[in-house]
Amino acid sequence: MIITVISFLVLWKIVNYISNFKTIKQASRLDIIFLTLFFIILFIPMSHISKKDISTQENRTLTKWRGLIKPNGEINFEFGKNFNEWYNDRFNFREKIISINQKIKQGFEPYIYCTQYACWNKRTNWMYWPSKFKQYDLDDEATYIYSMKKLKDFSNNNKIDLYVMVVPNKCSLYYTEMNPSLTVTNEPDVAKKLIKTIKNTTNIDIIYPYDSLKNNFDEDLLYYKADHHWTHKGSFIAYNLLLREIIKNHPNIKPTQENDYIITYNNYKEGDNSQYKLLKINNEKVFDTKYKMYSHKNSKTIKSKKVILSKNPNIVKFHYIYKNAPNKQKVMVVGDSFGLNLTMFLSYTFKEVEELFASIPNGYEYENFNMQHFESEIKKFKPDILIFCLHESGINHLNYLYRKDYKKGQ
Repeated sequence: MIITVISFLVLWKIVNYISNFKTIKQASRLDIIFLTLFFIILFIPMSHISKKDISTQENRTLTKWRGLIKPNGEINFEFGKNFNEWYNDRFNFREKIISINQKIKQGFEPYIYCTQYACWNKRTNWMYWPSKFKQYDLDDEATYIYSMKKLKDFSNNNKIDLYVMVVPNKCSLYYTEMNPSLTVTNEPDVAKKLIKTIKNTTNIDIIYPYDSLKNNFDEDLLYYKADHHWTHKGSFIAYNLLLREIIKNHPNIKPTQENDYIITYNNYKEGDNSQYKLLKINNEKVFDTKYKMYSHKNSKTIKSKKVILSKNPNIVKFHYIYKNAPNKQKVMVVGDSFGLNLTMFLSYTFKEVEELFASIPNGYEYENFNMQHFESEIKKFKPDILIFCLHESGINHLNYLYRKDYKKGQ
């Protein structure tokens, strides 16, 4: 309504001005050109409205449309505010404007360049999520215990050995290199406390390799500077810690050894580099470090298959068969992207490995990351060992697996 009224008034004014153009003393054609171009420019942002739900550039969910009339028939008195937020997230050329703004800020920032979602230490080339430098407080332990007990029951009923790996946050290990002026997160302390509570009440084997990773600091980094994921070496340390726990119940299992792999060093310039891409740096000088990479000597003999199980939620299944594996057990891994490097080593340890990789955007975990999406695949595969691998900041996914108060669409 506002746009229609303004458009009418502008058009009326321009037509009226043109009609009187010859009668206006000393009128300039430049005035007409300027006014016309000015109002054309005003309409460019609304010439195309983005329909995306997720902004990969900002790593967040965009504001959804909320109409003047609510679904229940009531009037939405917040419509003006809602429309403003929706339009600000979706107007034409928004992403290009953000990119230009970021490049200008990058050029003027001498030490640490930050956006709302990611930061870059220009002296050390370490990048990080600023949101991870915060103090955590988990006050809903009862819901975690309920969910994990249900998961334990499911595993026992299907004769599966259950293990959970919680991967530490990069910010909790390399905070000095990222930004020593920030207060160190208490996330490891909170995670350890919660893990201890779950272990004592459910008897689930939960592996948290924080201490092992911290004790293995050397020239080979355990996390990528431009990405939030762990390196091959970091995941190999955690893999060995996991196998030690599994061997307690399966003493005949043999882990894969480092000499089974070809070791190379790579700057990971062609990798995911989530933080680098989000910051839109476009500066390859930041790839100043080479990382220890593992490639199995018999990699050509393994059979792999990728299947997209679901697009909403986004769940992908990877299936590996390695006939030369030293162990005959079937293993299934369920979790987020941190399980991918872990599976790389597990797939050469066991004869058959499946991974359910759930890529859930922020804000959608509650409904989508739960066992209703995983149970049928687990039962169909019939694994001997089930491993849940989750990032420390995604430890709340354990809470979502079985929710006592879960309702679809909530």
